[in-house]
Amino acid sequence: MGMAFFILAALLFSVQIFRCKPPERMAWFFAGILFFSQGAFLINKPDISLPRLFVYVLFLRTLFLSKNLRKELSSFPLMGASVFLLIMLIIIGVTDTRLTYFLKIYRPLLYFLERFFVLFLVYINVKK
Repeated sequence: MGMAFFILAALLFSVQIFRCKPPERMAWFFAGILFFSQGAFLINKPDISLPRLFVYVLFLRTLFLSKNLRKELSSFPLMGASVFLLIMLIIIGVTDTRLTYFLKIYRPLLYFLERFFVLFLVYINVKK
């Protein structure tokens, strides 16, 4: 019963993020990532929590329906800092001896996408 609630909530929030116009879309997005715990997993393998799902849905929405993504990416004010941060995260991952070769790249990219790439997505959606 509890899992059905989370699936319905994920479906409702995902559809609203994809369907609504930017101000309302961002309200649904922020409500989804703020009010659902990172521990509420929708799928166990691979681990997809509800907030991570909402980030992916917003990314897909932006990717498919944005006309000038390159232009918006170049006008992003934190572009230099984001690229520097991504490079530093990858260097940290590559030098970590505890990780396998796949995880040395996967974990820093996942960390960057979930925490910092969201800034770019929000910037694009709020700017509109």
